[in-house]
Amino acid sequence: MKNTLKGFIIALVCLSILSSCTVTQNISLENDNHGTTTMLLYADEFFNGVLQDLSPYLGTNQQDESVLENAVENMAQKIEQSPSVSDSFFFKADENNYLGNIKFLDINSLLDYLTDMKDQNLFIISNNEEKGQSHLEININMDNWDKLCIILPFLSEENFEVYGPVYNNGLSQEDYLDMIGFILGEDGPDKIKDSEINLIFQAPSEIQSSDGEMLEDNITAFHIPLIKLLLLNDPIKLECTW
Repeated sequence: MKNTLKGFIIALVCLSILSSCTVTQNISLENDNHGTTTMLLYADEFFNGVLQDLSPYLGTNQQDESVLENAVENMAQKIEQSPSVSDSFFFKADENNYLGNIKFLDINSLLDYLTDMKDQNLFIISNNEEKGQSHLEININMDNWDKLCIILPFLSEENFEVYGPVYNNGLSQEDYLDMIGFILGEDGPDKIKDSEINLIFQAPSEIQSSDGEMLEDNITAFHIPLIKLLLLNDPIKLECTW
């Protein structure tokens, strides 16, 4: 009974991480598909407050460090082992921010490695030599959700999975937010709605078309609301051509 209660509380902690954070991923790509990527994970005070309230049940006051830091550490370890990575670092910048930086030799090889060399179609860079164009395509859907879970293993952790699309795909946004309000309190739904994943992509040349927001001639930003990722009622597909 004690382990079941602790597992449920850890699930709430994992959910509160996602429901009160913004993830910003910057990717700078060169012509031969090498480049750098920087990740910033911001978790606000709502997350810290949930952890403080739950700490007596977890038997520790340091759970706010272990849950989030372990998730970042596990991802960092796998990235550092990739033969496509020349250098990387991850660290806790302050109480609310985690920062990571990766220098990769080939972004397609890195993604293949992170998904255990399976035919990943989450993030694809392709080249059309005849037209002299390159193309970025991002796909997240129920068919490749398992590959995303390989990159981010905590998504398939049994205590968290019940809050993601495996169990909630097809549920309306209103019903899902009602459930979150019951679990995390009245602030929970607004935190979910305010959370998003931002991908800022810098192409090696001028961008010709993009589904995202254009920041500069060769930089575009894709904004993915967290609620869309948690439900996946519609496939997420984003494209860019340069």
